[in-house]
Amino acid sequence: MKIEQAIKIIDNNLLRYIDPVPLALLKRIKDVIVKVNTVTKPNTLKHEKPDLAAEWDRICKEYEVDSEAAMKLKTYVHVSIRCHFVRYVLTEYDNAYISLSELGRFLGRPHHMIIYYRDFAKVECPIPQMGISKWNKHYKKV
Repeated sequence: MKIEQAIKIIDNNLLRYIDPVPLALLKRIKDVIVKVNTVTKPNTLKHEKPDLAAEWDRICKEYEVDSEAAMKLKTYVHVSIRCHFVRYVLTEYDNAYISLSELGRFLGRPHHMIIYYRDFAKVECPIPQMGISKWNKHYKKV
């Protein structure tokens, strides 16, 4: 279902109701929104333990930055590299083979920084924020 189709369904159904909207219709709207926002990706996850050092070096070469400096420095570019690395590993590999603590140990950061890189960091990264943290509701949307 395309976004235009979902919006058309919602518009057609909501125009008939002013207040209150029936629960069955709200459930249908929620289902449509979930279908539109859910990206179905074929099962291409790598079912193996990632070679973190090799992936890290590959991403650092992509950004043309020294890998040691990228782990330590706190400039915008270096944070972008760490975000790209975390999001790449968590989207490409099966999560049963890697934990946030392992990623944190590799990068020399605590696991809550990995959650920040994954869900909240606003940096230029080809992989968008994952936004799956249960703490997402506590941050203000600006």
